[in-house]
Amino acid sequence: MKSSFKVYFQILSMLITAQLLSCGSSYQMESGDNFISTLKGFEVKETDKGTAKIYTSTSAGNLMATAIKEVYDLDIVLYPQALINDYNYGFAHANMTSSEVDYLLDIYPKNGNKDQFMIGLMDGASIKHLIRTRVQDTFNLDVEVAGLVYNINLMAGVVQTSYFELANGRKFDDDKTYRIAINQHFFFSGETFPSYKYRNNLNFSFVRSGIRFSAREALTKYLSETKILPFLDNKRGTVTDFELKYAGKYKTYEIQSDRHRSPLWGKKVVTSGIVTALDNVEWFPRGVDIIIQDPKGDGRDETSDALHIHLDSDATEVQIGDYIEVTGTVWERMTLDANQNMSKTVIRNVTDVKIISTKNKLPEPVLLGYDGRQIPDRVLSTYKGNLNFKTYLTLTDGIDFWESLEGMRVKIRNPRVTGFRGGHEELARQSVQRYITLYVLPDGKRRSYKTTYAGGVREDFMRGDYSPEVLHLSTGNLSAPDIVDPEDYYNVGDIIEADIVGNISYEMNLFGGGEYTLVLPIKEEAFTSDKIKRRDLDFPAFTADVDCEKINPNKNHWPIECRPRTTLKGEGSKLTVATFNLKNLSSNEDGTIDYGNERMAEMGKAIRFSLQCPDIVNLVEVQDDNGQDLQGGTGAGRTLKNIIEASSCDEQGVLYKTVNIDPINHSEGGQPGGNIRESIIYNAARVSFTPRFDERYNGNILNRELRETTVTKEGDLSVNPGRIFPLSEEFRNTRKSIVAQFEFRGEKVFLIGNHLNSKLGDSSFWGERQPPYIRSDERRHASATLLAQFVRILNMRNNQKANVIVLGDMNAHYNERSMTALENNGALTNMMFVDELTPPEERYTHNYNGESSAIDFIFASQNLMSMDPKLEPIHINSDYMGRLSDHDPVISQFTFR
Repeated sequence: MKSSFKVYFQILSMLITAQLLSCGSSYQMESGDNFISTLKGFEVKETDKGTAKIYTSTSAGNLMATAIKEVYDLDIVLYPQALINDYNYGFAHANMTSSEVDYLLDIYPKNGNKDQFMIGLMDGASIKHLIRTRVQDTFNLDVEVAGLVYNINLMAGVVQTSYFELANGRKFDDDKTYRIAINQHFFFSGETFPSYKYRNNLNFSFVRSGIRFSAREALTKYLSETKILPFLDNKRGTVTDFELKYAGKYKTYEIQSDRHRSPLWGKKVVTSGIVTALDNVEWFPRGVDIIIQDPKGDGRDETSDALHIHLDSDATEVQIGDYIEVTGTVWERMTLDANQNMSKTVIRNVTDVKIISTKNKLPEPVLLGYDGRQIPDRVLSTYKGNLNFKTYLTLTDGIDFWESLEGMRVKIRNPRVTGFRGGHEELARQSVQRYITLYVLPDGKRRSYKTTYAGGVREDFMRGDYSPEVLHLSTGNLSAPDIVDPEDYYNVGDIIEADIVGNISYEMNLFGGGEYTLVLPIKEEAFTSDKIKRRDLDFPAFTADVDCEKINPNKNHWPIECRPRTTLKGEGSKLTVATFNLKNLSSNEDGTIDYGNERMAEMGKAIRFSLQCPDIVNLVEVQDDNGQDLQGGTGAGRTLKNIIEASSCDEQGVLYKTVNIDPINHSEGGQPGGNIRESIIYNAARVSFTPRFDERYNGNILNRELRETTVTKEGDLSVNPGRIFPLSEEFRNTRKSIVAQFEFRGEKVFLIGNHLNSKLGDSSFWGERQPPYIRSDERRHASATLLAQFVRILNMRNNQKANVIVLGDMNAHYNERSMTALENNGALTNMMFVDELTPPEERYTHNYNGESSAIDFIFASQNLMSMDPKLEPIHINSDYMGRLSDHDPVISQFTFR
């Protein structure tokens, strides 16, 4: 009886909605009741070409979003439709009583993070990206809105068009910043993981104000105070998903074809194959993923014999080894990363699954590598254009090669670890990450010119070689549980001495990007400790109380004392200068350290043991004292003090002092609220630093964040420390370079610390656009040109004998235009790429997706390059789990006369 009552009101809701819609968009109820419907779902429209499912917003969502917007005077509110309770209803009108409001509130979550919203700032482009990617991830209307109207059209998983405008009909500006409210539960929680924060990039694009509130309380306040309710049945959000008509029966390889996008995309088909992988999807919005493979195949290397199937419900009796027949629509499951925009061919909207037979023998895996199908090891793509529209696959191109194997069973031998993500990747996390991805190189006992000293794979940017042979080995979706234990430790160079069998899948990672991945649906014994050959380590000689020989590498990370250390020391006439990206290091207000006291202590050890207490250290990504807290100022005095104390370098007679300019709040990028900057510490027992203030400011050291530094006729800095062209467009909303003048053995030494703009927004090397467009380097090139100009002036005012060091996290490959401009226009030498200083196998400071590359550099002027220069990248992070940062430090040495 109760369920019938609810169904009645759902029907009534549709009737009332239809009647109100006929009144037009200008309709406004000044009296009487609004029927508040929670009815979700879609309207089906048949055409001569296929079927359109039309999803629209609900009056319940419109009401709540409107209430939040009005109570908190916001520009835009996003309310997740999934929070609205199904099969509920209510009535709303002006000046409601408390009992009436309480009845209506049953539609919405009662407590916890589902009821909590956060206020913050987002630009229009980021809001559009969030809504579009949520639609791509859930394939329906995911967010209810206030202040905004949007319409998105999909064709079997691929966005065809999208339209956004403000509710008042005005343009929704990509570059404008809007005050917005989003839900805490969907921002980040275990249930919605990887959530807005990671999946939709809100950890960077959403600037939190620190204000949180209850949505139910906002609605209560709104309903008790409002005099006129707005029209609540308007279609503020509309999502249309179109599919073509039935095309017939097809083999898996016919659906896959010899291209990236299926020629049957959008069409309803029937296909069949043996189930070779099956798993419940652990990420929102869940379901079941299946891989089937034709037992015979078509014998062509260009076409995959396997195909992915997705079931929206986890209620299935299908098991690995079953031969099944599936009826559904051919979709292209697009990545959420707009700079990649590639897809996995998959059957979705499945209407029928038939188990034809069980316990079938699985198809034989394809052997990859030296004794099997050769993996391209140089070129990702030779194609020029959009890979999605390429009508053939080139098997000597890395991207096309892996596409030709999508879903298929394969075998690799003796893979060597070249990188990792998850597990014990980072030091001092509160708990180990529950997943682990290993980046591996098949036939790992072989070496090539790209092999690093630790056994990794070095990127060769000059040759356009981005290591297509590196394969992602994942423990996530479609892999058997506990096949690789996230509690175990792996380091670059470790070799798994076994054959590994799995399926090649194009899987979406935490951040919405796609990766060709080896999933392991059947548990193997390959990852037991007796099968893992650990890389031989040469432990440094030292006096610390750590016995490296007694550490079990299977269950422990290597402490800093056991990792590489420099041979360069600052003593006598030898000056040592280092740069180190500390990855958002901060002290909290209560004196404890972000990431725990252990991380700060280990950072101190890195300066003491790994770098041997250099004379000058450029510290990158130093956060303010309160970290990501949006409240408070930008001062980093306590953070820098803790770094110095943690180093214990004073025990060696080192007297570190700081050089720092606090940035303007929230103006230089990085984690919201962190206010990262480049700071410098120097050994005052060996190096002199004399502060200098612009006389126009009466010696006031405050408010100098944007004060421009010039070079006097005598060749000195007008202010010390200072910033280089801080008001220029090239440094807008990114880190301003710091410049400082020191004195060593009677000579001036100029140091310019940098953290140039990131690569966010660049086309992915693995993306649809080939060759990729490195958009971010245009800005870096402009910044580097200004830096080179400043160096030229320093040289000119010092009789072409200035001792200038330009260093830091450049976020660029060594031969990108920005780096060549800095080197050539500034008459500088990038010490990393001088053969006599750094052998090729050592030229890296960063490991991204299993590929080692150099993006942290030290450039030296011609005068310094005549002073017996030396350089050492110290690989304490790139090659090790339990890393302190995602960058290795680099140290240089010069001998003054």
